[in-house]
Amino acid sequence: MNVNVFLCKVSCVTCCQFLAKSKVEVLSPGCWDKSNHLLVTDQLLTSRTLFKAALTSRTISLTDTDQLLREEMETFLSFLLLICSVSATQLNTESDSEIMGLLLQTEPKGEETAKTLNNQQSDTPDIHAVLKYEIRDLQRENEVKKVAFSASLLTSGSGHTGPFNTETPVVFRHALTNIGKAYNPDTGFFSAPVRGVYHFEIHIHGLGHETHPSSAYLVRNGQNVVLAYEHQSSGHVKSSNGVTLLLEVGDIVFVRLSRNSRIFDNVNHNTVFSGHLVFTM
Repeated sequence: MNVNVFLCKVSCVTCCQFLAKSKVEVLSPGCWDKSNHLLVTDQLLTSRTLFKAALTSRTISLTDTDQLLREEMETFLSFLLLICSVSATQLNTESDSEIMGLLLQTEPKGEETAKTLNNQQSDTPDIHAVLKYEIRDLQRENEVKKVAFSASLLTSGSGHTGPFNTETPVVFRHALTNIGKAYNPDTGFFSAPVRGVYHFEIHIHGLGHETHPSSAYLVRNGQNVVLAYEHQSSGHVKSSNGVTLLLEVGDIVFVRLSRNSRIFDNVNHNTVFSGHLVFTM
């Protein structure tokens, strides 16, 4: 009689030897509880002994032999069910142990991750402080971009400036507008605070004269750029000119009176020097 029995992972030497003697084919080794092992072994030995005694004495009938064979088969089936249940229990126990081990390994990692996040948050600067500094920088930049001025020749009264026998810088002393403080009414110089495109204009007024025209240059860094000129022998004369320039930081722009020329101003601010920043570069 051959019976196939599937055992669990770890083999039991005693059981396997007994099953081999009983012609039980062991397909895979297994393991079970010691008490179960003794119980099933006793049952198998008892059944096997009775069967041998019957065959030897020949006093047991064929029906008794069939009965013994049936009992032995039932014992093997019980043995098989017991092994399966023990194997399932062991597998569940091993699975539970593996899960607990994974959980124990995960907990420290979770704590380390939380610590890492906390460190990253502590290293991150306060967003409000960053925005505060950025807003302040933008405000400063806007302050620099606001550049415009307009100045007349005299602060009060009326009169001529010139003539001179050489080209002479003209100081427009009455600052009508001076946003950004880039124009200096004490020197008459405009100094570019930022690199950018600027627009300048000069408007001059004069009284007619036979030998003295009304003439002035707009100058950048000592170089004449444009000229406003008018000459007649009598009456009032008026002339103007304008230019758009790309200036670097610190470039100087001013007005220079032509040689042998004169210009006039009064409370009406007839002679004016103006300029403003168009855009930065």
